[in-house]
Amino acid sequence: MTSNETPFIDEESELSAEAAEWFLRIQDDVNAHRQGLLAWLARSQKHEQAYRQIERLHSVSLGFDPLMEIDVDALVSTGKARVIALPIAVVPDPPGDTQVPGKWRPVRIAVAVGVAVAAMAFTLLSLNSSKEYTTAIGEQRTAKLDDGSIVQLNTDTRITVTLSKTRRDIRLVRGEALFIVEHEPSRPFIVSAGTARVRVVGTSFNIRDRADTVDVTVLEGAVQVTANEALPDNQRSAPGDVAPVKAGENARVASGRVVTSPASDVVETLSWRERRLVFHEATLEDMAREFNRYNNSQIKVIGSVASRVLFKTATFSADRPQSLILYLSKDPSVSIEAVSDTWVIRDR
Repeated sequence: MTSNETPFIDEESELSAEAAEWFLRIQDDVNAHRQGLLAWLARSQKHEQAYRQIERLHSVSLGFDPLMEIDVDALVSTGKARVIALPIAVVPDPPGDTQVPGKWRPVRIAVAVGVAVAAMAFTLLSLNSSKEYTTAIGEQRTAKLDDGSIVQLNTDTRITVTLSKTRRDIRLVRGEALFIVEHEPSRPFIVSAGTARVRVVGTSFNIRDRADTVDVTVLEGAVQVTANEALPDNQRSAPGDVAPVKAGENARVASGRVVTSPASDVVETLSWRERRLVFHEATLEDMAREFNRYNNSQIKVIGSVASRVLFKTATFSADRPQSLILYLSKDPSVSIEAVSDTWVIRDR
């Protein structure tokens, strides 16, 4: 490949493009192109790295059959004694050009360049793997992260996961999730939600991002919870109000403070996994907000009835807001109107 054929390609991309072309040829006929590939690989370590990068891209990202993969280690080790390194100034075209007519060469170059760019992107992703997990209203989901940790997402939840060699960063954008963290002392697991930051090595905990607070309940092990009220998202590594929280304890982060307390009932905290809603002296507005998290049919409360406390303790199915509506329909002081897919509740 000569510079006048591809003047728009930088040196690194051109090397990857050559590697891609060699890869395609060696799959066609390893015996015919073996010596040429060995000579190309022997020119420098960068050549071998470029070839391995292309090989990995095909194997992992493009669905290449690993049973057909050429063993580069064996190829290089058996060929080193017979390979003479070419002068740096010489960049021979791959052999067998008679099999690839000149009119097809620009196409091959374009394909190789595309593979080279994809290969470089693949390398960047392998260093910092980023993924997003979401659930819709009423949906729940369990996912296994690339580090082996398990996350269970409650309804209407979104998290982003970025894994690197030194740390595991998770952002709870909204909603609620249960994390069962794979133990890796050298790679801390850090969850950010609102103004809260939870740092662990290996444990399990539930975290919920509310409108003005973040609640953390530890099921096993211990975590460190930090409140960074005044800091923007990209600077929340600075220390704020910090509190250790161990199994059986709850931490609430609000207004830049972390307040810990014994978890009244861990089973109750996790009742969402069974799609149950447990209320303790909750206002009607609070109850409506919880039902709305799980259902497309919404409850809207207007007026003073919103602050009314209906029950000292009550348990409902998250999927049946009709049960609350039926209960309220017996109250002569309350008006209930169905508007499209919304129940509007107000004082009569």
